[in-house]
Amino acid sequence: MTLSLSNSSRFILGALGVAALAAGSASAAPFVWDGGDGLWADSNWNGGGAGPGTLIADDIQITIATGGTVDATAATIVIDPVATASSLTIDSGSTLQVSTLELKNPTTLNIVDGFIEVTANMRIEGNNTQVEFTKGLITYIGNDLNMFTGSNFGASTQVNFIGAAGEAAATLDGFNTANDAQDLLGRVIRGYFSIDDQVIRPADDLLTDASSVADLNTYLATKVVNGRFLEVSEVTTEGQESQTVALVPEPGSLSLLGLGGLLVARRRRI
Repeated sequence: MTLSLSNSSRFILGALGVAALAAGSASAAPFVWDGGDGLWADSNWNGGGAGPGTLIADDIQITIATGGTVDATAATIVIDPVATASSLTIDSGSTLQVSTLELKNPTTLNIVDGFIEVTANMRIEGNNTQVEFTKGLITYIGNDLNMFTGSNFGASTQVNFIGAAGEAAATLDGFNTANDAQDLLGRVIRGYFSIDDQVIRPADDLLTDASSVADLNTYLATKVVNGRFLEVSEVTTEGQESQTVALVPEPGSLSLLGLGGLLVARRRRI
């Protein structure tokens, strides 16, 4: 027997299906920072309302894009979506200061134009968790063993540089490391960074954790993606070491222009 449905019946069934799908993928309302400087826990979200909390299990979109500084230095922020993708966006020269930031699958950290300062741990987990880095600076001050840690760095989990050359960098600032594999240069060698979704990972037989900055840069200069490549630098001052990985233009001699200006601008803000 063939069951025939009228057009009105098809419309009703279709509407019920859409409603059921929407109910099954419901997400929390977006959280938007109202502006100015303040604490993550302040009632300064969505027009004076409470914030998203620090253990976020909902599928959520959080945006800080007013040019202010959000202070979460006393907090551990964990974004752990239930089903669909979540996001944290930093834009318009805004700054997020945080002790520990954990992004779990699937979450995207969008640094469109902003700064993140981490003092304890920045953890990225899951095959679909990503940092999309257009413009700004990630600064890590603290235990170098915990910068960009995670269990699933690989084909789809990197700090992905997608902006113009000279406008984005990540810095591990002021540390003494006894384990080359755990410093920022070691993370470059392990393929924690990409350009336009192309993973930059030196071949194992070319570079090791003990390779020099010069050797690493020689290799990185051969991995040009859309006119840009990664460059690392290392500075030691009064026994404290700083390492930086930045997106720079061809030729390499121009790299210090953008990076130098970026670092100076960041330090003026601190």
